[in-house]
Amino acid sequence: MFIQAEQVHVTLHYYRFDGNYDGWNIWAWPYGREGAEHRFSESGEFGITASFTVDSMEHSPKIGFIIRKSVRGNEWDQREIGDRYIEWADADGSSEVWIIQGDARVYEDERMAHSRKTARIVSAVMTDENTIEAALNVPCAASDPDKVRGMFSLTDITEDGRKVNIEEAVAADQPETSVGARMFHIRTEHPMDVSHEYILHIAGWEPSPVTLTGMFDSPQFVQAYTYEGDDLGASCSPTLTSFRLWAPTATEAVVMLYDSWDAAEGRGIPMGRAEHGTWKADVGQNLHGQFYTYLVRVAGEWNEATDPYANALSVNGLKGAILDMTETNPPGWESDTRPPLPHPVDSVIYELHVRDATVHPLSGVRAKGKYAGLAERETRTPNGEPTSLDYIAGLGVTHVQLLPVADFVSVDETADPPRSYNWGYDPGHYNAPEGSYACDAYDPAARIRELKSLVQAMHAKGLRVVMDVVYNHMFSADRSNLGALVPGYYFRYLPDGRPSDGTGVGNDTASERPMMRKLIVDSVVRWARQYHIDGFRFDLMGIHDVETMNAVRASLDRVDPSILVYGEGWSLPTALDENEKASQRNAHRMPQIGQFHDKLRDGLKGSVFRARERGFVNGGGIRAEDVKSGIAGGIRYGGAIAGFASEPEQTVNFAEVHDNHTLWDKLLLSNPDDSEQIRMRMHRLATAIVLTSQGIPFLHAGQEFFRTKGGEHNSYRSPDDMNRLDWERMEAHKDTVEYVKGLIAIRKTFPALRMRTAEQIRRRLRFHDSSKGTILYTLKGQDDDGTDAQTVAVAHNGNRSPADIVLPEAVHGRWKLLCDGVRAGIVPLAECPERKFTVPALATCVWLL
Repeated sequence: MFIQAEQVHVTLHYYRFDGNYDGWNIWAWPYGREGAEHRFSESGEFGITASFTVDSMEHSPKIGFIIRKSVRGNEWDQREIGDRYIEWADADGSSEVWIIQGDARVYEDERMAHSRKTARIVSAVMTDENTIEAALNVPCAASDPDKVRGMFSLTDITEDGRKVNIEEAVAADQPETSVGARMFHIRTEHPMDVSHEYILHIAGWEPSPVTLTGMFDSPQFVQAYTYEGDDLGASCSPTLTSFRLWAPTATEAVVMLYDSWDAAEGRGIPMGRAEHGTWKADVGQNLHGQFYTYLVRVAGEWNEATDPYANALSVNGLKGAILDMTETNPPGWESDTRPPLPHPVDSVIYELHVRDATVHPLSGVRAKGKYAGLAERETRTPNGEPTSLDYIAGLGVTHVQLLPVADFVSVDETADPPRSYNWGYDPGHYNAPEGSYACDAYDPAARIRELKSLVQAMHAKGLRVVMDVVYNHMFSADRSNLGALVPGYYFRYLPDGRPSDGTGVGNDTASERPMMRKLIVDSVVRWARQYHIDGFRFDLMGIHDVETMNAVRASLDRVDPSILVYGEGWSLPTALDENEKASQRNAHRMPQIGQFHDKLRDGLKGSVFRARERGFVNGGGIRAEDVKSGIAGGIRYGGAIAGFASEPEQTVNFAEVHDNHTLWDKLLLSNPDDSEQIRMRMHRLATAIVLTSQGIPFLHAGQEFFRTKGGEHNSYRSPDDMNRLDWERMEAHKDTVEYVKGLIAIRKTFPALRMRTAEQIRRRLRFHDSSKGTILYTLKGQDDDGTDAQTVAVAHNGNRSPADIVLPEAVHGRWKLLCDGVRAGIVPLAECPERKFTVPALATCVWLL
């Protein structure tokens, strides 16, 4: 299972062909943390063995290790391969692996490891039409070029084993003469055909198929193997079930059919080669309700994996499930419609975890932690206060953004209630729902029907639904179906062969490659069409490339242009050119795609990475220019007020999200000497700034009642009692809940607070002079038809004392107070006969003219 233990006991066996183990040891570390040396302590049939325990695994999904040789004065004299990872452990927290000299693979099967203890060509990679890079697991003498060239032979299997002439073979790793070389550069006399299968041989050694890994980005590969059809995956009708798989590097492919989710034996249906690297099989019967996997032969080895395009899954995603998707629709699904959304800036987004919403003992929900529980209506606390869906709809938000609901790996779906918690940012499959949120995870149709019912229930409440999607990585590159079916294609690698790791979890998907891009685009369209999803929040969107995100936007426009697309536009250290990243710096090249505005977030409260750093609300009104950038919708407004956005719909303003400390916990860390009442004022001020800024406002669930996670900044797998929405806390702070509801109502009522274009903002938003630590601005209203509408004035006071401001002169009528920092709503609290007004300490005031 995916590593869940806080402590893992590792047994690592190591085999060397030369039998010389002097000085060899292990350097191991919890991923993202410091490492330590571990020594081999015993010898055995396989080689030598080390047993050691890795602690501090709380936030580390895997264990990194390097096998190295240490000599006196140099602990890193030699190293085997480089960084490798142990990603799975048994339920008791133990993991046993086998390592072979010169072989990068981490073996978890002892029999397979023993079978690979032979001299062999580890890999042979075609890098262009005339070149193969070969790696051996045992060094060979490489000083005589003629002998090296004669050592290798190459055959074309597609042409019945025809011998391919080798023009040159030279060592590529500059070996010491006494040791020999493991890496060789081989050049053929004539070009090879990328559609053919080749085998590289050394007499007496285990040969290796030639793979196309080095050709993935070549024009020849792209032209030959880019498939544009819309029938990938499995589909069934009353008389026919069809399968199509993209696996261009496979030499054989089989559909394995199973009668049950846990069946060990299945029946194989051979697949035939089809166009552009696909394999196809048709079965002349309706296989609805059966389970399936794909078995492919790649580089001489058979890999079994689930379908990346699977619509449905068995429990824990062990197999794909064949379903007639029309059988998964809840009653009335055909008449389900999206609530109206005239423009993206009319959105108010509320971020929510399915399980968090309902697991509290006093939630009044029957199906706690489930899709069905969140869809329940008329749920109440013992005191009669609305909870869950009724409560959220009552706030007035327009969108509920669900943390990942596509299948993820880290929660065991066979355990009910689940033994573990996770946010879900460890994707296993992109196109089927997570089963731990279903009432019956063993029924592949149940999770689909229940998620659709949840969307339907939210639509009925006037709420649109946003999916948090995680296409930037998989839970593991090697273990994933993507890694098994087309090894090396779907992920990025550094020039030295190591995986690119801008995501920080060990792998980055290669969205710039046509078939990874297609998988992402096809996936969002499936969710939008099959589940009526209304928006997509892209996790670590900066990992993706600009072209892919624009393709996502264009494809969703053909479904419904009102579907939101936004994400985290951070520039991350992935193996992609800066000019191609879907990051804030390239926002101008991605119209109608939103990005989180971290400049406002940090301007409000200080950096999320420095707990004691302060901002506008907790530092006496500092960083006002950063806050003004958010108020102006992140556009290039003028002067020092500038952001990344070309238009306000590209800016998502926020003060807190699931990541990092909640706003309440951040204020406690940055301002520990302030009273709770003062921190509440700071908190309300930050939320009010978000809701009175141009662009799209975003609230983290529970922000409206000072949500706390007890100081934990990364609660992705912390217990329910840390993550769940606390409905007692909601009741205790109902006055602030009503305040936030009032602010949302003000925003939704007056168009001046949600202007459509940057040009309108630059023309109709005016910042006015005000005292230090305060911000005063007016927003001249305009209706959709271009006629003048009511003008709004807003003042934010970041000081700990009241501040006097002077409102602009009212030519017609008087300014009416809608918000005083404690109360808010569309019904005026008071009229202001004078232009001079005192804004309370740490408060927002809003006026209407």
